[in-house]
Amino acid sequence: KKLAERLEQRQAIEDELRERIEKLEKRQATDDATLLIVNRYWAQVSPSAPDPGDATLLIINRYWAQVSPSDP
Repeated sequence: KKLAERLEQRQAIEDELRERIEKLEKRQATDDATLLIVNRYWAQVSPSAPDPGDATLLIINRYWAQVSPSDP
C-alpha cells in the first residue's frame, strides 16, 4: 500500500514538473522572439541614431506598436 502511494506521489510530481518544463519552454520561445525583434530594430536604428537613448526609445516604440492591438 505504501508503495502504491509513493508511486502515485511520484507520478503527480512528474506531471507537475512536465507542466513547469512546458511553461518554461513556451516562455523561452517568447523571450527568443522578443529578442529577435529587438535585435532587428536595433540593427536598423543604431547606425542612424547618434544617442543610444534615442535608439532605445525608437526600438521600444516600434516594438509596442507591433505587439499592441490596433485601435478599432
